[in-house]
Amino acid sequence: YGASGTDHRRNRRDFDLRLDRVVWNYFGLAVAVFVLSLLPLLGIWGLGGIAKLVAGADATTGAGKTGVEVLFAPVGPAALPIVQSVATIMIFWLTVRLAVVLPGKALNLPNMTLKRAWEVTKGHSWGLLMGMFGCIVPFLLFIGVVRGMGFRYSAVDGPFLHIADWLFVESMAALFSLVQIGFFSFCFQFFFERESDLGPTS
Repeated sequence: YGASGTDHRRNRRDFDLRLDRVVWNYFGLAVAVFVLSLLPLLGIWGLGGIAKLVAGADATTGAGKTGVEVLFAPVGPAALPIVQSVATIMIFWLTVRLAVVLPGKALNLPNMTLKRAWEVTKGHSWGLLMGMFGCIVPFLLFIGVVRGMGFRYSAVDGPFLHIADWLFVESMAALFSLVQIGFFSFCFQFFFERESDLGPTS
């Protein structure tokens, strides 16, 4: 049900694809989720750029290094994997908390805002993260095993092997996108299953 309370189920003959206001609103919200989820990474890059500029005059400190390497040079290179892992977890954390409203936005339901998403997912961060990792890790393990065996035991080599590898990775990415859509749809149903949740909050 949408903002007007009318049933969204339509006759199949009425199905069409249009770039109307609903599509653009969904696209704008999706872009906002994407940008906000990258804030940890953008913050690290920004600080790294500043550190690079500050160390630019010192040839031994800034030469041949990225801004992030210069930023974490005082604590040693071992800190980089830790920082990258923390930033990745924060990106996933922001994504799963904000993206739960995207299915509702696609249906043009009312009150599908980032503020509302933040409110309804409060206290569910770990569950959402575990669900997201549960979707990602099996794909990564499967891709790693298949690619490792393919490059090690393949009877062919050269461009054909690399093309096959690219097609495999892209097909897995497409399949993961479907799984991710299903995950966020399930989250949407969990957090907004009551009709009262679709309306304005006090």
